Amino acid sequence: MEESNAWRNPVDLIKILESAFDEFPKVLARGRTQSKAWSDREILVPVLLGDDPQAIADALLDTLREGANQSL
Repeated sequence: MEESNAWRNPVDLIKILESAFDEFPKVLARGRTQSKAWSDREILVPVLLGDDPQAIADALLDTLREGANQSL
């Protein structure tokens, strides 16, 4: 029981990830329609290296929404 609760305290990672997974198809569809190349690496990297799980999930979704793809 102690192990299962660890994912929800102090931040509910499961809730953050479930929300991100729900948005994922819409985000990818919108990202495919972007005509300009994504180039905000300097903004993304510090967020990814940070310690705020919600900010990390949001930043990754925003990056995909703005048209980033795996070739970057």
